[in-house]
Formats: sequence, C-alpha cells, structure tokens
Amino acid sequence: MHITFALVLGIALSGPRPGHIGVVKCDSPRPDSLVRATPPIYRACDVDKPARLHDAAPALNFYPERETGPRGQCYSASLEFVVGQDGAPEMDAVTPRNGSSPELQAVLRAQLSKLRYDPGLIAGFAVRQLVVYSRTLWMRVTRASPVNPQHPFAYTTRSSC
Repeated sequence: MHITFALVLGIALSGPRPGHIGVVKCDSPRPDSLVRATPPIYRACDVDKPARLHDAAPALNFYPERETGPRGQCYSASLEFVVGQDGAPEMDAVTPRNGSSPELQAVLRAQLSKLRYDPGLIAGFAVRQLVVYSRTLWMRVTRASPVNPQHPFAYTTRSSC
C-alpha cells in the first residue's frame, strides 16, 4: 500500500507543471549552457509569461560620421542577453546578434544598464530569461550647411525603415 502511494505521488510530483500538460512550447531543447546555469536561464518559449521591456526604449544617441546619400540608410542592431529575476539585464554575457551596424550595436550595449524589464514568469515566480533587444532606424546623413567643424553633419531620422 505504502509503495503504491509513494509511486503515484512520485509520478504526480514529477509531471508537467499545471497548465502545461502535454504542451511543448519550444521546438528544441535548451542548450546545456542554459540548463546548467544557476539559477537556470529560460527562453521565451519556456516561460508562462515572457520578459517584457518595462518602459519605452530610451532615445538613441547614435550619430554616424559619414554621409548616407540622399536616399538615406537603414541601421539595425540586436543584442542577446539574460534578464535577471530582478528585471535588470545581466551585463556579463551580452552577445551581438544580427544587424547592419556595429556602431549601433555599441550604442545599444551602452544603453543596456538603463533598461528595466518585467521578468519572465513560470507559475507566478520570476525567472532568468534570455532575451533579444533590437533597434532599427532609418537615417539620412548629409553635410551641414554651412559647414561647422564642431557639427559637420545634419541628421534626418525615422524610427523604422
């Protein structure tokens, strides 16, 4: 009797979390580096509620020092990092992702410590989550008229391409 009860209890406790019975949210297993982290790091597809940027993204302090021509240029950059249980980016493992502008990536990296997130949640508890922060903007850079040695360029921007 006690063995049967212990076996049933063990199976019940080791099963999926409530609300996740038979649900596989991620297409692939988490990489070992995420599983072995302490506390573990989850992907957006692993959590009940993904991490979300708490406030609007800060203004970009991005001013390329070369002309783009009259049609302008699209700049994009992405960084991957872990959002901690406190909602702050963990600065020790920031990885550049795809993007067209290493200069814009450097600006985004400098901004990371200012970002705050609502952390990812599993069963109502905050967890560490891997996120990608991306920014894209269109910009036309022309020579300022009249030319000022301290500010030789004029900038026209849009928040999307």
